Amino acid sequence: MPIFECRALEKRYGAAMALDHIDLALEPGRIVGLLGPNGSGKSNIGDAIRWVLGEQSTKLLRGNRMEDVIFSGTKRRKPSGFAAVTIQLDNQSGLFGESYGETIAITRKLYRSGESVYQINGKAVRLKDVQELLMDTGMGRDGYAIIGQGRIAEIVSARSTDRRELFEEATGVSKFRYKREEAERNLQAAQENLVRLQDIAATLEGRVEPLRQQAEVAKQFLKLSEQQKKLELSLWMQQLTGLDQEKAALRDTLLQARGNEQNAALDLKQADALLQEQYREMQQTTVRIQNLRESVQQAEETAAQTQADLAVCANEQQHNEQRLIQVAQQQKDAAAAEQTATEQLQTQQAAIQTLQEQKATAVKACQEQEQFQKELAKQLAAAAAAVKEAETKLRTSYGNQNHSFARAESLAAQIETIQAQTVSQTAQAAALQQQLQAAAETEQQTIDAVSAAVEAETAVRVALEAAQQQHKTLAAHLEQQQIQNAQRQMQLQTAQQRLQLLQEMEHNMEGYAGSVKAVLQAEHGKPHGVYGTVSQLLTTESRYSLAIETALGGAMQNIVVADETAAKDWIRYLKTKRAGRATFLPLTAIKEQTFRESAVLQETAVIGLACDLVQYDAKFQNIVSSLLGRIVIAENLDDATRLAQRYGYRFRIVTLDGQVINAGGSFTGGSSQKKGGILTRKNEQLALQQTIQQLQEQVQADAEQFRQQKAAVQKQLEQVQTLQNQLHHEHAEQLLAAARAETAKKQSQQLQQQLSERQQQRKQLSEQVAALQQQHATAKAEWERVQADLTALQAQQQEAKQQQEALSAEQAAVREQLTTRQIAAAKLEQAYLSQQQQIAEQQERLQQCRQQKQQLTEAEAACREQAVQLQQQEQELQTKLTTCREQMTQHRKTIEQLQRIHTEQEQRIRQQQEGIRELSAARERAAAEVAQLETKQHTLEQQRDRIVQQMREQYDVTLSEANQLAEPISNELLAKQQLETLRRQIRALGHVNVSAIEEYQEVSRQWEFLSAQLQDATQAKQELEMLIVQLTAEMQRIFTERFAGINQAFQEIFRELFDGGEASLSLSDPDDVLHSGIEIQVAPPGKVIKNLIALSGGEQSFVAIAIYFAILRQRPTPFCIMDEIDAALDEGNVRRYVQYLQRFRDTTQFILITHRRMAMEAADALYGVTMQEDGISRLLHMEQVQEAEA
Repeated sequence: MPIFECRALEKRYGAAMALDHIDLALEPGRIVGLLGPNGSGKSNIGDAIRWVLGEQSTKLLRGNRMEDVIFSGTKRRKPSGFAAVTIQLDNQSGLFGESYGETIAITRKLYRSGESVYQINGKAVRLKDVQELLMDTGMGRDGYAIIGQGRIAEIVSARSTDRRELFEEATGVSKFRYKREEAERNLQAAQENLVRLQDIAATLEGRVEPLRQQAEVAKQFLKLSEQQKKLELSLWMQQLTGLDQEKAALRDTLLQARGNEQNAALDLKQADALLQEQYREMQQTTVRIQNLRESVQQAEETAAQTQADLAVCANEQQHNEQRLIQVAQQQKDAAAAEQTATEQLQTQQAAIQTLQEQKATAVKACQEQEQFQKELAKQLAAAAAAVKEAETKLRTSYGNQNHSFARAESLAAQIETIQAQTVSQTAQAAALQQQLQAAAETEQQTIDAVSAAVEAETAVRVALEAAQQQHKTLAAHLEQQQIQNAQRQMQLQTAQQRLQLLQEMEHNMEGYAGSVKAVLQAEHGKPHGVYGTVSQLLTTESRYSLAIETALGGAMQNIVVADETAAKDWIRYLKTKRAGRATFLPLTAIKEQTFRESAVLQETAVIGLACDLVQYDAKFQNIVSSLLGRIVIAENLDDATRLAQRYGYRFRIVTLDGQVINAGGSFTGGSSQKKGGILTRKNEQLALQQTIQQLQEQVQADAEQFRQQKAAVQKQLEQVQTLQNQLHHEHAEQLLAAARAETAKKQSQQLQQQLSERQQQRKQLSEQVAALQQQHATAKAEWERVQADLTALQAQQQEAKQQQEALSAEQAAVREQLTTRQIAAAKLEQAYLSQQQQIAEQQERLQQCRQQKQQLTEAEAACREQAVQLQQQEQELQTKLTTCREQMTQHRKTIEQLQRIHTEQEQRIRQQQEGIRELSAARERAAAEVAQLETKQHTLEQQRDRIVQQMREQYDVTLSEANQLAEPISNELLAKQQLETLRRQIRALGHVNVSAIEEYQEVSRQWEFLSAQLQDATQAKQELEMLIVQLTAEMQRIFTERFAGINQAFQEIFRELFDGGEASLSLSDPDDVLHSGIEIQVAPPGKVIKNLIALSGGEQSFVAIAIYFAILRQRPTPFCIMDEIDAALDEGNVRRYVQYLQRFRDTTQFILITHRRMAMEAADALYGVTMQEDGISRLLHMEQVQEAEA
């Protein structure tokens, strides 16, 4: 059966389909080759197999998101809703365990919703199950079953620590490491849980005894309260019976009084109705008078407005006449301005004509001057040409002269040079003689220098050995400092973890009762007025924490509230939420308690009152005094006993270690496992914060000291390196001195030969001097002839230059005149333009004058038309004023008549009001009697309601329930005396925590449960520690044995692949087998390699292949996909690689993705990957490749 098989394999990158329903089955003992052009999808098969085996990194899968593996559709294909791959593995050898059968099918599905499904043999499993199944098989997360493209040489270039994961998988300790890490995580969780349980148990232990005592007091309190309730309800019911009888007698009298009141009210109502009718008639008269007065006022206003309009009209007429006069004057002024503008325009036009003539004259003069200047320029150019020609001839003569002179000088120089050479040769011969003598001396000096260099080298070597010894000492100190730093870091980390745990317990309110948590954690809709628990509002020193916690007991969880209303609201809240019971301490209800035994505080055995040993806000003084004000803190139980006996057990005493002597003489105490109550936990947090701060400062100081020591070590290392360099330098100097001695000897021989050559050269130079002296005489005669011609040419040049200078001066004068005339012409042009602008402005002013004249004519016509309209308006207003005055006279007469009627109506109303006052007094007397009776009735009802309310508030009972509970009372006075006695007994109990009964039961159950949990957690911790020790020992044994086997195999395979050489694998830290990095040492034949980077790319790949072959020899994997790992190899190494590959046919199925011909020839079957459709890969299968090629 196939050792590896996949069906309908698909893979997609974004919108591009990489693999489309590819089937691949690999039989055991065969090598299969995958080939195809670049980009055809060969590597995608390996990516798909990596994905189904649980790969989570999209980067390794060459994608951006995991959803990229799902087919998104193309123009010809519909998108898919999920991606799925199934791989079948042969398990006949039992590699994966016998429980899975002979074949294992692993399936992975990914849906577009992001849901991922893993299956083993069709059964849904977790990713963790797949990873555990593949551990130590070479196919795990860090396995070597799939060697990706370009990753073959990573094992060589990686750091030694990064190679560790591969070798752990190869040695088969990955599963053990996974189990150990899981056990360590469980151990840490168990330790944290154990600490948490110990803290909770310590808190509960401190609460059990105080709650038991409080529960006993609460039971007695409930018994007395029940007796008080029954007796008080009986008294109240007897009072209610008397009130009901008195109310019945009062009811008849009240009915008769109310009848009298109603009759009086009816008479008063009729009289009041008549009065209202009279008021209505008088009101109508008043309204008519008011309307007429308003009409008169409107007429007066209209008349006044008309008179004002007449005045305005007259004013406008006067203003119109003044406007006409102003317009006439403006017309005269405009005519005068027009005349003046016209005259100025004519004057300016004459002036511009004159300027135009002057400008034409100036332009003509400039043109004539420019023409004259051009003629002068032509003459000056001719003169310059003559000067240039003379200069040319002169330069030619100078050249001839210089040539002749140079030849004569050259010959003289050659003569002098040869003579100098003759002298030099003579001097050199003497010098060579001296050098020959000096060389002999140098040879002796070099011999001496060699001896000195040997002595210097010996001294440097001694200094180097001393420096190296000092460097080792400093390095040892540095290592010790590093260990100390690591210990400090561990202490700091432990303290931070402990602080975090305590903070989490504080945040989760560990140790608090459920009802207290419900109050403190209540959110929306909760009552207000909570300050916190007693433990939250107090702080104390660490040495007092246990004593204060013992003194408070269960009261530590009492909740402080603002007032009684808040306490009642919270009790209702807890009752509604069914969250249990809690004790509330209202600030307004709790009274301060004073410790009257002042002499006790002077005792040496007394540390102080408990209330004086805590810190709190001043507003909680009464609360703290009530809880701790009568409790004395003593040093130990012996001192506390003597103190209690001396003062007759009148108060409670608590020792620092939590032992208690109660008032009355009972003792409470014993052993305590308390590691942290609520107050202790708070103090421990503060202490841990200080410790952490100190440790952080120490860590920083240690780090600084470590840096300084490291710098000293570095400095010492530099000194060692300097001495080493100096040693090399002295050795080089020694070699150089020896070389110099040899050089000096050879130099003596060369100097003897040079001396003979110099004597021969001196004879030849004497013969050359005689020939050159004859040539020098001929050259001197030629130079004298050229000198005469040069004098005549210089005279001609001087005459041409004088003519040129005269023309230049005349040209400059003409240019200056031209510039002056051009400036004058420009000024005339500017004056001309200015005059034109003034004429344009004057014409514009003339046009404005004419426009103004037209506007004034139109304004005059408008004023005359307005005068006619104002006259008509004045006549209309006079008519309107006369009409208004007539209407005012008529309205005033009507108003006088209506005022007489209004006076008569007022007199009748006063008579009616007098009668109503008499009826009202009678009604008020009847109402007063009714009110008096109703007040008495209301008082009785209030007394009854007050009693009913007291029943409801104090005992939460209804009237019917109280009637059932009440008993007949024969002697009310005796019953009240009994009630008062019960109240005194209840007050004598002091502060009572009623919820202590339930809390005691709950805490007892929790304590028993936590004790069992503590025992289980301790046992689990011990078992986990033992498991970790066993796993660690087993991992060390397995890794050591199998790593040695891999190392041996690597040495053999390396020598075989490289035809010699040496190679080995070693641990960078042999003492730490489970964490040490893996070092690789290789030395190909004929090479010394100090660093693997010095290897060529092909050599690095071949070394990596040798390591993988060594791993496969020791720990074969069922299949191995090698993606172009032979890309960097030459043909010879490819041949060795494929030949050695054949040795693993029986244990491993190989899939080779390659472009190399030799690798293809080694395959038993070839799968060609093609892309017949854009973006979609297909497989072509070919068996027996060797036979087909033959």
